[in-house]
Amino acid sequence: GEHQVNVEDKLTGSYRVWDYCVQYQESSLDFISRLMELEGIAYHFSHEADKHTLVLTDAATQHQPFSGYEVIPYHQTPSGGSTDEEGI
Repeated sequence: GEHQVNVEDKLTGSYRVWDYCVQYQESSLDFISRLMELEGIAYHFSHEADKHTLVLTDAATQHQPFSGYEVIPYHQTPSGGSTDEEGI
């Protein structure tokens, strides 16, 4: 195709086949992002030294936590300010 992209397909759902779909005055990224958003498909990139891979997912359980951030504490503050501890 026009863009050489490594893809890792982690999709678990079944998706419609579009009879007719138009890309008009939008970039290829905007076009494919729009279609995936309509279907509930998210994407991110996996970066390695020799290649980058587009990873397609459709469930939050398909994501791995970052080391050290398996649990993120929630701090409810009345004023909306920050605490001394990292969290949300």
